[in-house]
Amino acid sequence: MAMTRQWRHLKSLKRAGRGHVPFGMAESHEGSCAVECPACPHPGKNIPKDWNNAPPDKKWVYRLFIAIDANFRLKRKMVSSDLADPSLNQGSAYMVEESAYKAHLKKFDTHTPESTNHCNNHKALKLATLKGSSGLAATGVVSVDCTQHDMKRPCSTGNLQKGERSVNIDYVLNSSLQHHSTNNIMASFDVACNYDRRLSPHFSSYGYNISAYHIVWAVPKFHINAHCEQCRSDYNLLYLPFSARSDGEGMERGWGKSNPAASSIKEMGPGSRQDALDDIFGDHNWSKVSRLASSLLGKIKKAVPERNAQVSAFEELNAALPKDVTAAWCCAVELWETNPSSPNRFLLKRPSITQASIRRELAEEDQRALKGVVSDDSPGNKCSASAMIVAGLELEDLQTRIKADSESLSVHATDLQRARSLERENVLKCRIDSWFQIQRTHMPDVVSYRNRLSADLPDHHAYNLPLLLPSFALFVFTVSPELADIQWRLRLGQAFNALNDLRTHLELHPHLYKFKDRFTRG
Repeated sequence: MAMTRQWRHLKSLKRAGRGHVPFGMAESHEGSCAVECPACPHPGKNIPKDWNNAPPDKKWVYRLFIAIDANFRLKRKMVSSDLADPSLNQGSAYMVEESAYKAHLKKFDTHTPESTNHCNNHKALKLATLKGSSGLAATGVVSVDCTQHDMKRPCSTGNLQKGERSVNIDYVLNSSLQHHSTNNIMASFDVACNYDRRLSPHFSSYGYNISAYHIVWAVPKFHINAHCEQCRSDYNLLYLPFSARSDGEGMERGWGKSNPAASSIKEMGPGSRQDALDDIFGDHNWSKVSRLASSLLGKIKKAVPERNAQVSAFEELNAALPKDVTAAWCCAVELWETNPSSPNRFLLKRPSITQASIRRELAEEDQRALKGVVSDDSPGNKCSASAMIVAGLELEDLQTRIKADSESLSVHATDLQRARSLERENVLKCRIDSWFQIQRTHMPDVVSYRNRLSADLPDHHAYNLPLLLPSFALFVFTVSPELADIQWRLRLGQAFNALNDLRTHLELHPHLYKFKDRFTRG
C-alpha cells in the first residue's frame, strides 16, 4: 500500500513535468502537479498578451467556462488523522491544501449563515443544514471544473463536512480562480440564482477580491426546469450571450469516473484519500488531453453544418417578420444582455388566473365573512356558498369520468371490473345526495324542479343525475346573483387551466415527434 501511494505520487510529478526540478517536491507550489486543460484560456500561455483589450464581440473567445458541483458519494469515515496519515501531494494537484482549508472553515464557519432561498426548495440548499455527518470526517467533496472540456482544475476540490455550505464552496471557488484564469468567466451551478446573490458579501467578509472578475452565472440545462419561471429566463444558457450550446453538466458526467472508487476511499485516512483522489483526477485529465484533438475535431465537424442550418432558419424568420418588430425585439434583448436589471424579454408570462387562485380568493372571502359569526348546525352554515359550488364542480367532473369508464366496459368485462365500476357509482351517489342537502339551503327553489326532472329521466345512474348548478338554474327559476358570480369565477379559472394544459401539450407534441424521428428505429 505504501508503494502504491509512492507510485501515484511519482506519476503525478511525471505528468506535470517535475522530474528535473532541482529540489523536487519541495519546490512544487500549489497546483503545479495538475494536468491543465490546454483548450481553456491561460494568460501568458495560449492567448495573446492584449487579450483583455479585445472588442466585446471577440472577447468571448477568452472566456473561461467553469462549473460548481458536489458529490456526496465520495465520503470518508472518521479514521486516522492528518498526523498519522499525511498527504504526499499537500495541495500540489487538484485537492486544496488541507491545513489552510481547515483554518478557513474554523474561522468563518459561524460567520457565513446560509442565505434565504429566493427560488424553489432545492435539495442543495436544504442539505446544507440537514445532511447528517455522524461517523464521517467528510460527507463528500465539492469541486470547480472546466465544464467546456470536462477537466479538473488545479486546487479546485475540497472536502464537505455538512452539505453544500457556502463557506466550503466560497473557499474552493476562490482557490480555483487563483490558478491561471482570466477575469471573464461563465460559471454554472445548480443553485446559481441563490449563490449569485450572496457571493459578493461573503467574499468581502473573507477578504477576497471578487470585483476583479466578471462572472456571468447560469444554471445547468438539466437542473434549470426545477427553478422558478424568473430563474429559467435569467440564468438560462440558451438565452445568455456567448454561451453557445454549453449545457453546464460536464461535471455530472465526470463524477462517473471517480464514483467506482467511492467504497474504497471511504475507508482511507485523510492523506491516503487525498492522494487517491488526486490520482483519479489526474488520470482523468491525462486521458482527456490525450484525446482532445480528435474530440474537438469531431465536435467542429458537427457544429459547422448545424450552425449553417440555424443561420439559414434565423434569416428566414427575420425575412418573414415586419422590420419594426424585429428591430424592437433585438433592441430589448441587447439592452437586457448589457444590463441584466432591465426587463428580460425571454421571461415567459403565464396567466395568473387559475382555478386554484380563484378558490383561494373565495376561501379568503369566506374567512372574512365568518369573523364574529356564531354558526349553528344547519347544513348551510356548515358549508358556504362558494364551497358548495366548488364541491358541485368536482362532482360534475367525477360524473364525467365515471360515465366514461362505465361506458368503456366491454360486453365481456369480468365480474371484478363491473363490481369496481358499480362501487365507484355507489360512492358517487352518496356524495351527490349529501351535496343535494347543502344545495337546497342555498338554492331553495331547486327541490321542486329536481323532483319534476327526475321523473322524466330514462335511468337513475348517479352520473346522469342533474346537479342544477346556478348557470343552468338561472334559466328556470330565481337564483342569487352572488351564486352565479361565484360559478362564473370558478369557470373562468377552469378555462385558463384548460388553456394552459393545451399549450403544454402543444409544446410537448413536437418535441416527442422530433425525438421519435431522431432516435426511434424499427
